[in-house]
Amino acid sequence: MIRAVLAVALTAALLGVSLPVVEEAGRTHSDARVASELDRVESAARALRAGSTATARGPAARRTLTLSLPERTWAHPGLARLTVPPPGGRGSVTWRVEGGAERDRRLLGGDVVGPPGGLTLREGGSREVVLLLRPEGVVEVRRLSFITERGSTAAHGTPSVAVGRG
Repeated sequence: MIRAVLAVALTAALLGVSLPVVEEAGRTHSDARVASELDRVESAARALRAGSTATARGPAARRTLTLSLPERTWAHPGLARLTVPPPGGRGSVTWRVEGGAERDRRLLGGDVVGPPGGLTLREGGSREVVLLLRPEGVVEVRRLSFITERGSTAAHGTPSVAVGRG
């Protein structure tokens, strides 16, 4: 009987010591995943600027990118918020994972911006974004809009076709 009580007490003590370490490791891993996805955004933005010419008229040069942001699991906290500043702000991209501190990072020296009003993602998962090269040389990150980016309607997900009466 005493052995069973000691085993339970020892197990509880080990869990009490190890759980904070496991939680911190999960936060570190989630932060590293967000930073890795921002590396991909910066790399794609750099390639877009190097391989395209920004024009004041016509459609902007663009690149679509799928981000894989951390989702909450039993071992890892998910993304709580990721914010890309609006044009003119030219600040840092900021993010925070659940239970963690806010982090920030300047992409391309602050030349990666969100749409007017900024871009905020409030949870992890797979997110498609579009990078647009603007005439002033900044790269704008927007959510993928099915109507304008894929030639289809959001309601049906199929290409919209105008049919005339003949």
